[in-house]
Amino acid sequence: MTARDADGAVRACLALEQAIHDWSADTLQGDIADKARAAVRSMISALGDAAIGGVRNPRDVVAPYVEAMLAIRATVRAEKRYDLSDVIRDAFVNIGIEVRDTATGVEWDL
Repeated sequence: MTARDADGAVRACLALEQAIHDWSADTLQGDIADKARAAVRSMISALGDAAIGGVRNPRDVVAPYVEAMLAIRATVRAEKRYDLSDVIRDAFVNIGIEVRDTATGVEWDL
């Protein structure tokens, strides 16, 4: 689901389910069937999460909040309150957002 491809995820889940069915006629050794079932259950859970939260780019979800905090950071930087600017930057780092100050402005990535 990292590619946000719901159709592809459904196809993969159904293909694995079919493979499990096909294997059921064979004598399975070990825990292969259990591992396959666990994989299908995990895929179904990911599809459920996508159905609840939507299959959207995480950047689009957090952008309004990041941009608001970056505006505050720009204000405190303009006031030469670098201590506060650093607190905001460190908070971004702690939640996995990289902030870069460039010649053309601030850039950020997840």
